[in-house]
Amino acid sequence: MATKGNHYKKTPATLKIIYKAIADGLTQRDAAALAGISEDTFSLWKNDNSDFSEQIRKKEIEHKRKLIQIIEKASLRSWQAAAWRLERKYKEEFSNNKTLQEEMDKLEGKRQLDEIGANIRAICDEKYRVEKP
Repeated sequence: MATKGNHYKKTPATLKIIYKAIADGLTQRDAAALAGISEDTFSLWKNDNSDFSEQIRKKEIEHKRKLIQIIEKASLRSWQAAAWRLERKYKEEFSNNKTLQEEMDKLEGKRQLDEIGANIRAICDEKYRVEKP
């Protein structure tokens, strides 16, 4: 009978597979599958063993750092990579995203200006009897 969390499967080889998979950017679900354990077992190991949980977190951070370094290197050749990084890291200052409401307000303002312009043209046409070409 298997013990809670299948601890008999927690071998150095299994842990090595999991740590490498996480460091390479795989999800915890994928790392568990690659190591031959269920997602539930993976979760139990994390909850029951702070060392395991800490190692997983460190491997995730290593992968994040690796991706950031790739972006930083690319930004030396491409300003777009630097802009992308700024937009995501410092959203409040550099993001170009407008809310849907802001975009709708702009469209409503444009519609109102178009309507005012049409009214002015109609008044001028009537007052000065300008014939349309």
